[in-house]
Amino acid sequence: NILRSTDAGGTFAPVHRGLETLSVHALAVDPVDADLLYAGTVEAVYRSIDGGETWQANPFNDRPLTTFALLIDTAGPQVVLAGTTEGIYRSKDSGQTWQAIGDGSLDATVASLAPSPVEPGVLYAGTEHRGLFRSTDGGEHWQPWSLQDTSVFAILADRAGTLWLGTDQGIFRSP
Repeated sequence: NILRSTDAGGTFAPVHRGLETLSVHALAVDPVDADLLYAGTVEAVYRSIDGGETWQANPFNDRPLTTFALLIDTAGPQVVLAGTTEGIYRSKDSGQTWQAIGDGSLDATVASLAPSPVEPGVLYAGTEHRGLFRSTDGGEHWQPWSLQDTSVFAILADRAGTLWLGTDQGIFRSP
């Protein structure tokens, strides 16, 4: 479920009114509006507009899909990407509606998402058992990039452009 701390992690209390599942895999906060939160769960992306007090499900075209990763476009915070068990979905209206993107070029469970800090429009997606993928057009098309046959569960792109990958084979760093 979702727990919130108001004392820097000293104590936690649940904030889940409207959240119908106890299994939350991803969280994201809007970079402009701190009251706008997203939670990726086993059936949908839930959205809160009141700092987590209440939650509303926004399913993927009325289909339940598990969401493992969320990414908010800092240049246009109304654009949100969700890494799911069936590829990547994009919302252009702050998580209210979703469309599959990638034209079938990324047909895999997406466990992690990250933007490039040095190349505008470049995104990375970590998948289960298929490695790291890269998009140079904001997610419309994806190409296998590295570590094929490896599960990439976490991606960190630092300010210098170095990629750090948490995988089922350990931690990797780009040159």
